[in-house]
Amino acid sequence: MLTKEGIVSAYVVVLWSKGRPLGGLVVCSRTPREFSTADVNLLIAVGSQISNATERALLYDESRQAYENLRRTQEQLLNSEKMAAVGQLISGVAHELNNPLTAILGYSQLLSANAQMSPQGIEYTEKLYKQAQRTHRIVQKSAEFCAAAQPERLPTRINQILEDTLALRDYDLRMGNIRVH
Repeated sequence: MLTKEGIVSAYVVVLWSKGRPLGGLVVCSRTPREFSTADVNLLIAVGSQISNATERALLYDESRQAYENLRRTQEQLLNSEKMAAVGQLISGVAHELNNPLTAILGYSQLLSANAQMSPQGIEYTEKLYKQAQRTHRIVQKSAEFCAAAQPERLPTRINQILEDTLALRDYDLRMGNIRVH
């Protein structure tokens, strides 16, 4: 390449940073010339400045990357804390809903046992009881979901999990006119 370009004189300064080479600064001439001590000192000083600027740029990039990682970690921590707060809220709501649901279930059973009730009243009472049971199951599943449990391997009945999941989504499925077989 030097011959093709007609270069007859060249001087190379190796650029160093933290004990490792970063690159090289090459000064060339198409006319024969001898590089003086002042030329060499100037090239070494320029090479040193280029090395320092390159090192600072690398440090800046590393700092920016570390800051970005820290920001992402802080966001994840914040989201984790939010999820824990939501879990506590759901757990508290589930606990508060259980008391009135228990009363509704009990009174609807008492009403169903009443022999003086009309057939339509019995039908309404049975519907009330079924919906209260459904609501109770939803509340129980929500509370179970929020409970802090240690992971463990257990035999699982997939059909039961699917039925429970479908029970939680029952309203949305009915509103979307969707039937699951």
